[in-house]
Amino acid sequence: MNPPMSLSGAETGLIKATGGTWKKEITWTLDCDGSRKATSGAVPNGDTDGTSVTLPLGDSCTVKLYDSYGDGWNGNTWRGFGQTCAMPTGRTATCNFTAGQ
Repeated sequence: MNPPMSLSGAETGLIKATGGTWKKEITWTLDCDGSRKATSGAVPNGDTDGTSVTLPLGDSCTVKLYDSYGDGWNGNTWRGFGQTCAMPTGRTATCNFTAGQ
């Protein structure tokens, strides 16, 4: 994965959700400072192209992972902005980070 890129007070990164099985069960959202920045529907092909997102530096961000079956992300991980978020079990998980840190 390419490292995030900084552009005068902003950071652009490529978000991917890959690495495991049962991708059709998984979705995710990315909210920063109360605003929806990106979302993914079911990821049947592993989201191999990824989603490019630009965030203002210093934004407080929350990634929410969802699994429709309730057995976790089956080895898949969310990666973006130097962060990795996983959900070994369950229906939902949350990860937090600050853009640019």
